[in-house]
Amino acid sequence: MAGPEAAAGQLPSVVKLGLGNENDSRAYTGVLVDRFWVLTAAGCFAGTPGTPVPAGKPALKTTATLSDGKAVEITEIVPRDDRDAALVRLATAVTTIKPTTLAAAAPAANAELTAAGFGRTKTEWVPDKLHSGTFTVNSTTATTLAITGKGTDVLCKGDTGGPLLNSAGQIAGVNSRSWQSGCLGTQATKSRTGAISTRTDDLAQWINTTTYRAPATSSDFNGDGKTDLALTGGQGWTCLPVAISKGDGTFNVTCNTPGMDWGDWAAENGVKVA
Repeated sequence: MAGPEAAAGQLPSVVKLGLGNENDSRAYTGVLVDRFWVLTAAGCFAGTPGTPVPAGKPALKTTATLSDGKAVEITEIVPRDDRDAALVRLATAVTTIKPTTLAAAAPAANAELTAAGFGRTKTEWVPDKLHSGTFTVNSTTATTLAITGKGTDVLCKGDTGGPLLNSAGQIAGVNSRSWQSGCLGTQATKSRTGAISTRTDDLAQWINTTTYRAPATSSDFNGDGKTDLALTGGQGWTCLPVAISKGDGTFNVTCNTPGMDWGDWAAENGVKVA
């Protein structure tokens, strides 16, 4: 982002996405919209620019680095097929950072929005700090926003997937592509500061439907980032069914003999009878 560095603690829900390994890596941006899910651009995961992105496990190892410095693996991609947007699932829940909500309507023409990203700047290839910039809405379509940077603010490589926020701090779009004038590595003769972002104001139902299933598939029912265990038993039972998570959404189920009466379990440390 050819804009100023974001202040400490500003925009904490914005995350840095890293794809690949040390020898072949690239970085993008996303924003937390749920404790398990990040909203970003589907194009971040395309093998070739402009090609469809399949749903499922990322082809390259992908991690999300949170504003607190914690790195969390991405385990699943759920792309849209009508626009450059995707939800990516975190391996563990984020419980210390508040997700950002969507705007309920598209921004008006000439509205000023704030873009945020971990992309190149005017002087850095791979900055560690989040940068932001102010952009004006030129026009809208059913799925996109055409925007222009204010002053020298420009979206650069790596800002793709980052949020475009309205004055209320709600997500109006995710950044898709840019002319990148003024970014490090771009020809000095280029002067266009325009960009295209993906509209998100009509994606609430899709996000809710996708994110609702996360706790069950992760087996982390209380959102503390740890695998939970469900036990059941009763009078006359001779064994205790136990479902142990394998970490990939599936379970190994065994039936263990408790070795004591069910009534004695309440006296055991760490046992809660419901």
